[in-house]
Amino acid sequence: MKVRSLFLFLALVLCVACLSPLGASRAEIVPLSSSVYDDMVFLFRSQNLAVPSQAKPWSIAEVSMMLSLLNPREMNALESSIFTDIISKTERNIACSYVLTPGLSITPEIYAHSNEADFTVDTDWVNGFDSRNPFAKAWLEIGISDFLYTYGELSYGWGRVTYKDTVVEINTVDHWSGVGAIVPKSTSHTLIQTHSAIYSRPVLFNFPDITMLEIDIPRRAVLALGGSHWFATLSRDKIDWGGSHIGNFVLDSHVDYQDYFRFKAFSDKLSLDIVTMFFETDYNSANSSIFDGEMQLFLTHRLEYRPVPRLSFAISENVMYRTPSLELRYFNPAFIFHNLNNSRMFNAIAHAEVDIAVANGLGLYGQFVLDQATAPTESASQAPAWGASIGADFRKVVGYGILSTNIEFAYTTPMLYRRNHVDFLMFHKYSTNKTYKRVLVFDYIGFPYGGDAQVLQLEVGYDRPSVFSARIRLQARRHGEMDFYESHNSGGSNEGIPNIKDKTPYGNEVTDTCIASLYGRYWLPMFWRRLESSIHARLDIVGIHIWTKDGLSSATEKADVQFTLGMTLTLR
Repeated sequence: MKVRSLFLFLALVLCVACLSPLGASRAEIVPLSSSVYDDMVFLFRSQNLAVPSQAKPWSIAEVSMMLSLLNPREMNALESSIFTDIISKTERNIACSYVLTPGLSITPEIYAHSNEADFTVDTDWVNGFDSRNPFAKAWLEIGISDFLYTYGELSYGWGRVTYKDTVVEINTVDHWSGVGAIVPKSTSHTLIQTHSAIYSRPVLFNFPDITMLEIDIPRRAVLALGGSHWFATLSRDKIDWGGSHIGNFVLDSHVDYQDYFRFKAFSDKLSLDIVTMFFETDYNSANSSIFDGEMQLFLTHRLEYRPVPRLSFAISENVMYRTPSLELRYFNPAFIFHNLNNSRMFNAIAHAEVDIAVANGLGLYGQFVLDQATAPTESASQAPAWGASIGADFRKVVGYGILSTNIEFAYTTPMLYRRNHVDFLMFHKYSTNKTYKRVLVFDYIGFPYGGDAQVLQLEVGYDRPSVFSARIRLQARRHGEMDFYESHNSGGSNEGIPNIKDKTPYGNEVTDTCIASLYGRYWLPMFWRRLESSIHARLDIVGIHIWTKDGLSSATEKADVQFTLGMTLTLR
């Protein structure tokens, strides 16, 4: 019966796909997984232009506007082909007034690693939960005229946590002092995962046991309205502000999804992006809630400007807002959020970003984020909190493909994202399915390694569009003791101010991580334009060295070889 139902479902999807018109609403939001983002950066670099808006994802109308900034007459054959391909993907005109596009992807993947004793949860993997594919995913896109677009999906894959995992109450963690300002020290009803029954296995196939599948779905659901120079969207989706290859400081796509309302208006030189992000605040893992009546929102506004073709920069002011009441006056995006001077309700973080086209194919970029600084008239009781990154990006046509090289360095202070009443930490709650416990997984909304980090990364890639793609990445990372469970206060109380004035790496214990990654994808030739198939593989070699500054403890060494092999078949 189950097999017959599956065949009937697949037949229905195939039938609807064959009968549905190809097209795209200009309000359609392009997912961050699309090749359009890398392709657009390559075209702008090739014409010695600063990269287009780094406030992503884009709408179809925004992509069309960006294409108008390029000069097709200056393109070689490969660049012209990529330019035409972007147009075909994003500007499919149709005669009718609607778009109804179902889709189905099947992605069998197998994972293997060599150290099942030390690498036991998904964050121990380079290719962890956020980047793995479910075995199957079905979706439906609807567009009405050029004004409305909606997307929804269902997936079938392993859950991030399962009923077979080892979970503990969070207050049993050594030196427990709470998690920043989002989980108090007094709680005893909050579960975290310490050992995964899935990610610790030496070999795993991604077709899940039905009692351990992911039920916290969908990861992506979008409703958007838009026009030729604006769009507004209510989304559960990835979001990204910046062009960093290591991680962006305010909003970064390493989080598997965010829930947010977004409005963006754009032109060829100027764009304004306004985001209100909604976070969970109930840290209880049982079925009964201990919600304290407070809501937590992230209010942001970003202004991006291209004064000349070779230079673009962006500034943003962003505030985390936590309160039991919703006051609409705080949502005025023209207001200076920092002047909402109530540290028990608000904390602001400022951000600046720049991209400079140096020569054809070569660009320099950087970001700076300021979480805490001391003005001349203020007390110096709180520690400085900031982060910075700088990178160089080079792309050039070599043979029949594109050679890309990127090198970047990022530095964050120990107190970045940490405040005493309202901070910039977050959590998602995942169900264990069979036992229906809710397990918390903590994260940073921005830089994936948080504060107290130094990261150097080199990437080299070669791509032949629609044929194959290959990447090698080398990353060296140093991290101090400041993590989610470490107090930001010298007295050990997160209710106190963040006053630990130490340089990165903080504390006595230092963790050095080196990762070498190799990734490749090959697209198989297909006989039907609505059917796409590819095979992919990646190899990650991880080495971890933990040492103490005082030299009183012997160093700890851990290593793992992680491998992924998969195939994707997509019908749309």
